[in-house]
Amino acid sequence: MAEKAKIDFECTSIWEAKDKAKISEVYQIDGWPYFFLIDKEGKIVAKWFGNNEKKLNRKIKKWVL
Repeated sequence: MAEKAKIDFECTSIWEAKDKAKISEVYQIDGWPYFFLIDKEGKIVAKWFGNNEKKLNRKIKKWVL
């Protein structure tokens, strides 16, 4: 979706982190997969549980496009 809208989109994963337990505690993650949409200022604007492509598309349209 980001590619189609010509948006420079970066994504990361907790699997790349060294202290997963601390990250889970700080961000109150209680299951997998968990998604966060973070704005340019570093503020979390959306957070949701579950791999749902329709929900992801709605969040991106609301906050990015």
